[in-house]
Amino acid sequence: MAFYFSKDKFRKNANRMYTVAIGDHVEVLDGMKCTKAEGEFLQIERYEFRGQTFYLYPVLKEWCIQSRQEKLF
Repeated sequence: MAFYFSKDKFRKNANRMYTVAIGDHVEVLDGMKCTKAEGEFLQIERYEFRGQTFYLYPVLKEWCIQSRQEKLF
């Protein structure tokens, strides 16, 4: 099962600390595949925002959409 970051679920389920910290990055993160990290957390290992490279940890499952099939493109 694959997990993909959802800006809508993030905005609905994340507390204020996370929404402020992630800010405008949420637009870039929307639809990105999340990989398993420590414990029950997920992560986005690498993404670019305004010419800089970042990673996001932790990503909570309630911020994601689950899919049985990987995105092909």
